Amino acid sequence: MKDQELSEEEEEEEELKKLQARLLDEHLRYAQIEATLQTLQSLHSQSREDQKALALELKNGLQMLKYLEICEHGLEEEIRQVKDENHTLSEMKLCSNVSMENM
Repeated sequence: MKDQELSEEEEEEEELKKLQARLLDEHLRYAQIEATLQTLQSLHSQSREDQKALALELKNGLQMLKYLEICEHGLEEEIRQVKDENHTLSEMKLCSNVSMENM
């Protein structure tokens, strides 16, 4: 009887040790999962910040592009005006040369 009680007690202790080991394993696994989750949340947050910075950089780049396009159109208009003026001056020079030859 005592042997049987001892055997049952040993089995219970062994079962308790197994349960404690499993509990410890589960606790460690939970801690690892929690750490992984925190890491992923941190990476997600950093990614969002990077995304915001890139979006702002893109917005600034687009504004600069629009400004440069406006400047380009202004310069093209100036070039057209200078060409027109050069053409007019060339015609005036030609007329002046013809007039001088006729004198």
